[in-house]
Amino acid sequence: MGFIRPPAVRSGGDYIESIFGEYSTGKPKPGRKLNFVTALTFLQFAFAVYATVLLYYMSPSIDLRTKPDFTWATKWAHNMRSYIVTPHVVSHFQDSNIPATLSPAEVCEYEKIDFSQKKSNDEKMIKMKRELYDDVLEFQKKNLGSESLHELMKMKSKWALNGPNKPKVTVILNHFKRKTLCAQLDSLLHQTLPFHHVWVLAFGSPNEASLRRIAGSYNDSRISFISSNYDFKYYGRFQIALQTEADLKALKMATETNVNGTALVLLPRASISKVLWMADLRSTALPNWNKMRVSVNIITQNRAQSLLRLLKSLSNAYYLGDEIPLSFNMDSKVDEETIKVVTTFDWPHGPKTLRRRIIQGGLIRAVSESWYPASDDDFGLLLEDDIEVSPYYYLWIKYSLLAYHYDPQVSFPELSSISLYTPKIVEVVKERPKWNPTEFFKQIHPHTPYLHQLPCSWGAVFFPKQWREFYVYMNMRFTENAKENPVQIPKSRTNGWQASWKKFLIDMMYLRGYVSLYPNFPNQQSFSTNHMEPGAHIAAKDNVVKHDKTDFEVPLLMDDFRNFLPNLKLPPASKLPSLNLFNVPVSLKGLKAAGAKLGQDVLRCNNVSEIVAVNHQTGLPARCMKF
Repeated sequence: MGFIRPPAVRSGGDYIESIFGEYSTGKPKPGRKLNFVTALTFLQFAFAVYATVLLYYMSPSIDLRTKPDFTWATKWAHNMRSYIVTPHVVSHFQDSNIPATLSPAEVCEYEKIDFSQKKSNDEKMIKMKRELYDDVLEFQKKNLGSESLHELMKMKSKWALNGPNKPKVTVILNHFKRKTLCAQLDSLLHQTLPFHHVWVLAFGSPNEASLRRIAGSYNDSRISFISSNYDFKYYGRFQIALQTEADLKALKMATETNVNGTALVLLPRASISKVLWMADLRSTALPNWNKMRVSVNIITQNRAQSLLRLLKSLSNAYYLGDEIPLSFNMDSKVDEETIKVVTTFDWPHGPKTLRRRIIQGGLIRAVSESWYPASDDDFGLLLEDDIEVSPYYYLWIKYSLLAYHYDPQVSFPELSSISLYTPKIVEVVKERPKWNPTEFFKQIHPHTPYLHQLPCSWGAVFFPKQWREFYVYMNMRFTENAKENPVQIPKSRTNGWQASWKKFLIDMMYLRGYVSLYPNFPNQQSFSTNHMEPGAHIAAKDNVVKHDKTDFEVPLLMDDFRNFLPNLKLPPASKLPSLNLFNVPVSLKGLKAAGAKLGQDVLRCNNVSEIVAVNHQTGLPARCMKF
């Protein structure tokens, strides 16, 4: 979390007097009641901002004396420290009022806190408490993460004190009147895991002088004292906690071993304003924030300048601190310039892998073999080198996966991929007519995302279960001659496509009722665009189809897409409109019915209300299933 630094605020004395002066006599002027309420509201807001900034500068990690001219905020904080409240930040080397000869034994104070409770003679109450206590014990026996203190102490520690990853723990001790500081510090100094820092807080405490002497008497560079003559109450210690320099390894361990669905979400400050859609996700989806693993898989061959453009766009995207593996997939005849680009490219967001074929395989093998899922949480983004992406492309993927795939309350087995691209034509019709989803869906919402039976080859994330299924399907149906393919979709120009991986995926999706999620924004802005540069299909000698670049190139979305969505959020899965292969609205059940009617899958189902079901771990067809 960051802090919002306000502009310069008017000086307090005269301004406050001008507001309250006319009310001090008990005779406010007519018509000024509303102004008075507004003034009070403004003062309350101003104080909240002031307290936040002040607490930031009170942190031991900020030393105003060493940087007196850091910014306007530093100068303002210097002045404000003596206005209304007088905070003090004192560490072992800052407090010159404590004689060096004093020791904890000379200044420590102790008190015994009595935690005993009154005994009850009410038999019903005793019985109820005993039953409740037994229930708690039974629950603890069955659930990891709810162990008793005795059981926790018996567990083997996951920390290696002599290892390279020793955690940094900052302890914050908030004190007011109790005389327990020495006992706490003594206990902390004898822990098996040494603390990184201890910050002793005294906000509005009548024992400030005593607490300061105690903190200084330990003469430990890790112990600091922070005080103010104003009581910041509970939010003071929470704001101070945000200033710690400690790492989050202990917190990560706690969330990883917790069985209650707790997730630790670490967002870079620059990304916070880009993920306001987090608040729209169900609480059941958020615990899966860190579960997915999206890899970027680039297919490249002798188009170094195109590749550089793609890599630049990938580098400028928001990744929310997630690890994103990157792979380059090259055929055997890749040129020297391309090899130089991929070997020298620096990717700070995750591991980089280079793959090069020994024998030339062509585009169908280059694409289909560029990625294979390692688990059910492994998703593959496939990009050819003439693609360019929007800075928001990963946010669209993350949001969509959490909303439609990782929410336990959403059942959506038909969704097999997420497209970054919005098509401008109906690709599978011979005439390839123009198509505009904004106009098409204006009766629902002009910018509603939609489902389409057509997979996207110009920037899409494919799901692990369906990709395994596709591998097996293509292996069983692969043929170099399109006329030998047993699947012939009525009125589809894909029936004549030669050596196309996309043709086999279209066939499988048509036969089994799968769909892809597509974006839909003003002017067909998309999260990816296709520059239609010469390659294996575009402008190829044996390709009689001519391609107009304006039919495929779309503008990239450079603004926060959330503002365009219906009600500023992704609609429920049940509200997404769905289209068949020919851009005709058809329900998900209707899509399955069309595939079952065609009856040309690898398993022949006798009933027109059945489609092929597969083993999603292996991708192998298993049986016919009613839909």
